[in-house]
Amino acid sequence: MNRPRGNDSDLYPAWLGTRELLVNHRDPYSPEVTADIQRGVWGRTVDARNPGDPKDQSRFAYPLYVVFVLAPIVLFPFPLAKNLFIAGAIITGILSVWCWLRLFHPGCSRFQFAIYSVLFLGSWPFVLAWRVHQPALLAFTLISAAIAATSTGKLKLAGVLLAFSAIKPQSVIGIVGWLLLWSLSRWRDRKGLFLSFTLTFTLMLLAAEIMLPGWIWKWREAMSAYLQYAPLPGVYLEMLFGNRIGKVVGILVTLGISLFCWKSRRDEPHTDRFKLAPTLILAANLAITPVWHAYDHIFLLPSAILLWEWRERFFCLKPVQRGILRFSVLSVLWQWLAGLIAVAVVMIAPKLALNLRVLPYISILLFPAVILTSLMLIGRSRLSGTLRTTRQIEIL
Repeated sequence: MNRPRGNDSDLYPAWLGTRELLVNHRDPYSPEVTADIQRGVWGRTVDARNPGDPKDQSRFAYPLYVVFVLAPIVLFPFPLAKNLFIAGAIITGILSVWCWLRLFHPGCSRFQFAIYSVLFLGSWPFVLAWRVHQPALLAFTLISAAIAATSTGKLKLAGVLLAFSAIKPQSVIGIVGWLLLWSLSRWRDRKGLFLSFTLTFTLMLLAAEIMLPGWIWKWREAMSAYLQYAPLPGVYLEMLFGNRIGKVVGILVTLGISLFCWKSRRDEPHTDRFKLAPTLILAANLAITPVWHAYDHIFLLPSAILLWEWRERFFCLKPVQRGILRFSVLSVLWQWLAGLIAVAVVMIAPKLALNLRVLPYISILLFPAVILTSLMLIGRSRLSGTLRTTRQIEIL
């Protein structure tokens, strides 16, 4: 089959669409720009009638305000822009780890920080995102920085970062909604976050509308098409439990976490409930959204860090619950073990290389379920222990 081949980069559609709008004043959602994108990604335009061509149409499927985030790199030719993104991804990956540690463990040692960073950069989801130059890395870093700014009291900065993180709305909508609710719940002290987010996001929308009137409807059309042609696995819970039961479980998970966030809306960043809320939201989002890929599991980084920081609660769990936690740990560790196995086998029999690529994916498919379940178990134990300690102090 004459399958086309180009740069195979997830960054290219966003980069070229941004460049065409800002430099050449062309509509990035237009068929003409889509054809240009396909020639870059696949080497030529994609023909749906050719069975050897990919189904992925590689359209510009981002909200138009993504151009304000990507504008600096369109000044360079794509090979250089790609290399800058690759280098920046490593830096922002380390920065993301630091941001979450500012919330979970402000006194973390340099050695612990280094271990967390190496494990994250070496995780299979990060490697996948880094390899295909996935803009989800930018959205995750912006969310991480917004959380860090919130935890250190820089609420105006947090609001601005939160607005820019919306370049991946399906990945960040839960966190954005939670932090806005948190800001509204104690308006006098936290209004900076809500006002700065609202102002920044409104300006982004208005500026985008001025540059390309009616872009929202074009984006909606591009997203609708994306859901049809993109190789999406489907809603995770529906894959796990079937369509009907999966939908019910998804509704229950959404309602449960929404109730938890409502109860936590007045909590300060140093409290355990506040720390647990964003990790639950990010983990649950991967389980209930229809738009996700394996590289989106980078959003589980805060869950992994928090589970390790609260690891002492493991011994307070019942035997069955401990078994679930042990299985979760094995599922997470498998990605590195599978990598070592693949390298060892390939050194002996190089022809098996393509067949071994699936090994790390075995555990990745389990990540949302095992991590969300582990968070619920450890979080419940941690919060119940904190509540008992608080009541004992009040009695004394």
